Amino acid sequence: KQSCNEYGYQLGDNVLQGELTLAANTNNTSSQTALFKYKLKKASQLITFLPLSNQVYGNAPLQLQATSTSTLPVTFKVITGKVIIDQGVLSLTGTGDVTIKAVQLGNEFFEAAAVEQSFSISKATLTLTADSLSRILIDPNPELTYTLTGFVYNEDAALLRASGALSGEPLLTTTATDASVAGIYPIEVALGTLTASNYEFDLVDATLTITQNEHTITWDVRGGTVIASEV
Repeated sequence: KQSCNEYGYQLGDNVLQGELTLAANTNNTSSQTALFKYKLKKASQLITFLPLSNQVYGNAPLQLQATSTSTLPVTFKVITGKVIIDQGVLSLTGTGDVTIKAVQLGNEFFEAAAVEQSFSISKATLTLTADSLSRILIDPNPELTYTLTGFVYNEDAALLRASGALSGEPLLTTTATDASVAGIYPIEVALGTLTASNYEFDLVDATLTITQNEHTITWDVRGGTVIASEV
C-alpha cells in the first residue's frame, strides 16, 4: 500500500491516465487514451542543531537543541566521547573530545537526515595545598602532609583512588632539618607521581615553623611568702 502526501499524491511509482482528444488528421481519426508515468519521491528535510561550546568537567548537564524542517522530532546519539544523553539532556562523565549526532529517521513522506556537532571537555582543577606545620626545637620534623580541594560531582579522593581515576602521591620537601634552628621554613609541593583522569592541579606551598623550647620554673617557697616581682 502506497502512502499519500498532503495533496493526495502517492509516493513511489504512479500512473496518470486520461483521454486525449486530437484534431482529426490523416493519423488520428478518434480520441486516444494517454498514459503518463511518474515517480513521486520522499521530501528531504534539514536539521538545525545548535552548536555546543567547549565544557569543563564539573559543568551542569546541557539541554541539547535541534529541530527539523519536517517538524518531526529529533533524537540524539553519542558518536564519540565521555558523555551520556538521557531524553535530550547531555551529562559529562569524563574529559576529551566529544561528537554528538542529531538524527531524524524520516517517515513515509520524508527522507532521514542527520547533523553532527563536536566540542571538547577540559579537566577540572584541584587545589593541592601543603599543610602548614610547626614543631619545637628539640623535636624532629613532622611528616609533611597535604590537602586536596575542588572535587566536583560529589567525588572525593577515596572514591577516585578506588576507581583508579586518581593515583600516585605529590612530592613535599622542606629546607628544615632536625638540626635546624628556630625559624620559619618553606614547605614546597610538586606533583611527584600524582595523576588524575579528569583533574589538573594547582599547587600551593606552605611553611614549617620551628619554635624555641619553653620551660616552666616552679619555686618551692618552703613556708615562705611569694612576693610578686617589680618591673
